[in-house]
Amino acid sequence: MMAIILVAGVGRRLRGQTNEPKCLLSIGGRSLIHRYLDILAEPDSGVAKVGMVVGYKGDLIVSHVQEHAFGGAVAYATNPDYEKGSALSLLTAYENFEIDGDMMLMDGDVYFEPDVLHRLLASANANSMLVDPSSVNTGEEIMMGVIDERVAAVGRGMEGAFDVHGEWIGFMKTDTDGTREFLSAVNRLVQEQGDGVGYEDAIQGVCAAVAMGYELVDDLRWTEIDTPEDVAKAVSLAEQASV
Repeated sequence: MMAIILVAGVGRRLRGQTNEPKCLLSIGGRSLIHRYLDILAEPDSGVAKVGMVVGYKGDLIVSHVQEHAFGGAVAYATNPDYEKGSALSLLTAYENFEIDGDMMLMDGDVYFEPDVLHRLLASANANSMLVDPSSVNTGEEIMMGVIDERVAAVGRGMEGAFDVHGEWIGFMKTDTDGTREFLSAVNRLVQEQGDGVGYEDAIQGVCAAVAMGYELVDDLRWTEIDTPEDVAKAVSLAEQASV
């Protein structure tokens, strides 16, 4: 399996707190990106290669990643248009890495306890997304809905009548078919809507083409980091985890 981590973004809402890429934030004494690599490096993770798409201050990320024991397994690609939508970062990954089989995709701005990623890696579903049904839908979150054990709908702020409805936390895995369908869906998205779109809008197309399963993570600690309030929440969660 190849793990793809998207860390190209600017993170403007944290400008009052840091000018560095979000993945370099230190939470509980360890950077976010090193936390990712700690788990991907585990012998039973099934991850053979890591591809990282950088953009904003990418040199800082590369230098920091190389300090990790697993840093030598990481390949890099640069999205020069990182200020546009994240769909271009995912296309950059497809264009620069040999993604021809199982893939795990991760946004690089999430604090999570290790079992969050362990749960995705251990999922019996060949195509799987992580969902937290306890999240509050403010209209900004990428929400997903499950019907008959299959992800049926994905969208920002999406509501509806589903067997399971919750926030997608930015981690998913796909098999060979799902990986290929993802590329097709993102290409269609950019062709139809332009290059200022998020790759998340292409996930609906993947779910229509392959059986997308899910794993619940509402019992685990995690938070996406976009704002200073999110940083404070992540620090609090890390303190809870260390008790």
